[in-house]
Amino acid sequence: MKSLIINLTNTIRILYVLVIYLLIPYLKNPIKPKTNKPISKPYRKIEVDTELPIVETIEVPNYKELLKQYEHKHGKPLKPINRRKKINFPKGTKCPYCGSPKEYIYTNNGSKGQCLCKVCNNTFMLGSNLNKKTISKCPYCGHTLEKTKDRNSFIIYKCKNDNCKYYQNKLNSLTKEEKEIYKSNPGKLKLRYIYREFKFSLASLNPNTPNRPKIDLAKAHNPLNVVGLIMTFYVNFGLSSRTVSRIMDEVFSIKVSHQTVLNYAQATAYYLSSFTKDHIKDLSSKLCGDETYIKVKGKWRYIFLY
Repeated sequence: MKSLIINLTNTIRILYVLVIYLLIPYLKNPIKPKTNKPISKPYRKIEVDTELPIVETIEVPNYKELLKQYEHKHGKPLKPINRRKKINFPKGTKCPYCGSPKEYIYTNNGSKGQCLCKVCNNTFMLGSNLNKKTISKCPYCGHTLEKTKDRNSFIIYKCKNDNCKYYQNKLNSLTKEEKEIYKSNPGKLKLRYIYREFKFSLASLNPNTPNRPKIDLAKAHNPLNVVGLIMTFYVNFGLSSRTVSRIMDEVFSIKVSHQTVLNYAQATAYYLSSFTKDHIKDLSSKLCGDETYIKVKGKWRYIFLY
């Protein structure tokens, strides 16, 4: 009996040591439970530069004409680039100014994407629009703007000249705390001139928006007074479609699905758009912005609009 108690005591001690050993990693790095709530991040406030960039028209002849001019001037043809090592350019790469093929294109700054055309002596970034007719320059220093981001609806250009008047004034106006933030995380502060080039044109926008609805209110299953009541809860009170559906069922004993509420809202907006588009109020010179989180394909995404 005594030996049994001793064995049990030793077993308990071993289990205790194992438990402590297994708990140490968890105590140092506790596992955080997954949450479906969006993470609130302190994004910087929206700043829009009012000065438009300087747009210059480029008139560069075709590279074949430039090759003929070079041969006529120097008495020998311009040779393609003799590379020391092979460079894998994207398929179809050519100079956006003169159209010269990749055999005449240098990698101007290594792997950072800037190229130099040997024929027309112009620099450009890989992926630039072909047959480029204009260039945008900073209105404060005249430096050519560089494309930094290419989104679905717009392209962001930035002036990267460290001697730019706009950049220097912003840099000198920083406090000590802001300078420390800028050193650790430059993206939190906007110091350089930025220009957004939107890809859509006014002609492509359909004036008869919103699109034609899926249902016809004249043939709706519910009478128009019920449709008006549903729109009162959905639009005036800002309730969700599911909440409106529940109110109609529990309070008025009318069975309406949440999808029907959305269809009624789309159809109502379509018919009311012709009455509201001609009553546009005078706009002020102020720009208003807002930010929020939306769920896209099961993941929370940050979005701002102005």
